[in-house]
Amino acid sequence: MKKVKAVSKGASSAKSATNQGNSKMSGGRLFIVGGDKGGVGKTTVSRLLVEYFDEMKRPARPFDTEFPRGSLARFAPSTTRLIDITTVKSQIELFDSIASSPAPHVLDLRAGTFSSVLKTFEDISILEQMREGKLQLFFFHVIGGNYEALGEVADAMAQLPIQRHIVVKSHATDPDFVFWHGSDIRAKFLKAGGIELGIPRLDELVYETVDTNSVPFRSFIANKNAEGREGNYSLVLRGYCRKWLGEIFGEFSKLDCLKRALVRGDE
Repeated sequence: MKKVKAVSKGASSAKSATNQGNSKMSGGRLFIVGGDKGGVGKTTVSRLLVEYFDEMKRPARPFDTEFPRGSLARFAPSTTRLIDITTVKSQIELFDSIASSPAPHVLDLRAGTFSSVLKTFEDISILEQMREGKLQLFFFHVIGGNYEALGEVADAMAQLPIQRHIVVKSHATDPDFVFWHGSDIRAKFLKAGGIELGIPRLDELVYETVDTNSVPFRSFIANKNAEGREGNYSLVLRGYCRKWLGEIFGEFSKLDCLKRALVRGDE
């Protein structure tokens, strides 16, 4: 596997900021959604996590790293913080928020930064503190259906505890995942207790309508526009979206890391 450079040259500064002599850091859980390949549905998965926590009356703090344009922020502008994760300042902002709030945090990584962010988090002892139970981090690793995904997962497995590493397959981008399903990497991942999560395909017209209107899926189902006023969305399209979202939330409800994030005081 090829080596990747750290995201930030100022990693040593962030290390001192995240290791302040406390034996244990309290705060919320961080759910990192990423993958090195673009167009595999990372932001969709981040949106789904944010909406799931809203549905469960446990609002999350979303962080969008698609700096400066924003991607996740388009669907939750009032609550999403836009940060440049390659800078020490933004890394401090993220982990200060986690330390100060018991709310779940969702970090949407821009395409191509998953491996380099892991490298930086290793360099500044974030992953070490996770392994020691001082930080509650979980990685939703969204893969594509190509051969390169196997190397991505293998590299991540070498750095992450298996119970913190969830492989996510978005069937909107690849219905079969032939490379993944027939691979030794997948067999090793599952044998070690790894978790796979499948995101079913949403009808293209439904997805395009939601995307064009820049509304959360739950707002679309409730026929509410981006300003919270009554919308004019098709009853049929809303029905398809409702069924799809219900299936995904049903799968989310089975994940122990999400169950624990819903329990107040269990950070």
